[in-house]
Amino acid sequence: MYCRKDFMDLTTPERNRLAAALNQLYDDGIIEAFAQEHDDYFNNGIHWGPAFLPWHRHWLLRLETQLKTIDARIALPFWDWTRSDSQNLDDGDKWGSFFGGRANSGGL
Repeated sequence: MYCRKDFMDLTTPERNRLAAALNQLYDDGIIEAFAQEHDDYFNNGIHWGPAFLPWHRHWLLRLETQLKTIDARIALPFWDWTRSDSQNLDDGDKWGSFFGGRANSGGL
């Protein structure tokens, strides 16, 4: 069993594991395939109707399943936007260190 956490509450090792798994999926072409699938369905109901939530929930579950094939400890985090303000989004220890941060200035 795992606990889904807010991205801002991930420990440094948890962020590092998530980044490593995402990087591996990217290197394996899986991220591109997921992005292409989203693009293929974008104008076919997944953003303009009642399918929005179920389609994306299923899509994210499949992504998380792929992440778990690399590291079973990973649970896809959520982002609680109500806890963040524009200054928090540039927090060097969280966003700033993850995939280059908001300004692509470096990262994991």
